[in-house]
Amino acid sequence: MVNNCASCGQIGNLVCKGCGKSPPYLDDTPSSTHYCNNACQKAHWSQHKARCKILQQRKTVHRAAKVLQELYYILFRKSMRTSIEKVDRVDEHTILVHTNDPDLDVKNSIVQGMSPGLLNASEELVALTMDCCTNAITTMGQSLEIMLKAV
Repeated sequence: MVNNCASCGQIGNLVCKGCGKSPPYLDDTPSSTHYCNNACQKAHWSQHKARCKILQQRKTVHRAAKVLQELYYILFRKSMRTSIEKVDRVDEHTILVHTNDPDLDVKNSIVQGMSPGLLNASEELVALTMDCCTNAITTMGQSLEIMLKAV
């Protein structure tokens, strides 16, 4: 695929590092802005600046969300009374979670419906996400607010 320079229209092999590789959000899937050289990038900055800043903020929020998600999974794994032994995908919409409660010496299998957004996640993360989604929403708001104050 040939990418054209956003400033002059020639072949552009340089990608704006500020907004390049920005994650999609809702219906907005950003494409990288290409330039043929630094002079064209500088000349185009006044037109690109607003969009670039928005996409940079999106990247920052995305990184903060990933960190929060990993922290939450660590806390959730450590605080669970039962442990997840195995997760099987029944089909693209259903998983079977095998758990073990060492205090009661009980093993369970729980069928859970899967959110379409989790189709590419590992089975364990699907089970954790499905099990703790409500808790995450209620407990992470303050943490997110603190992390984003620096943005």
